[in-house]
Amino acid sequence: MRLNILEIKPTIKCHNFICYLELLDKNYRPVGLTKFDEKYLPKILDYKWHLTYYGYVETKVKGVNFKLHNLVLPKKEGFVVDHIDHNTCNNLESNLRYATHRQNMRNRQNVKGIYKDRKNWRISLSIDGKSVHSKRYKLKEEAIKVRSNLVKKHFGEFACIDKGGGRCIALK
Repeated sequence: MRLNILEIKPTIKCHNFICYLELLDKNYRPVGLTKFDEKYLPKILDYKWHLTYYGYVETKVKGVNFKLHNLVLPKKEGFVVDHIDHNTCNNLESNLRYATHRQNMRNRQNVKGIYKDRKNWRISLSIDGKSVHSKRYKLKEEAIKVRSNLVKKHFGEFACIDKGGGRCIALK
């Protein structure tokens, strides 16, 4: 027996004005959850959403791919939508903001910029293609702290601070 796609209904649960939508793969198996503000529920129910290879929540509208974060924050010339916490399945209004492409790249994860140079640790930080810092430090922790302060100073709210090991946290 072949399944009718219209019979497949995703699971949606809402609590305290936040909704969670179960995302299905092409074989209709659950692969993840996305969350969004409850006020967008009527629009979201109009489409079948899925998780892309890159981790974005997407649907097709008149044959064109459309991302859920663009339903929350519509496209704006010269800007992209940035997920502040780096979680592309967190589509709450409070987690999304407009950013230029450059700002969004500054906020990406896994930007270490610290490496071992003979006996010392060096910081690598470029802004607009120019190196802004190249001192050496005996301790890795000291280099991480200095680089974190430089990133905060130069990138402001779009800073992504490396806590060591390549995992970043976004500043709120």
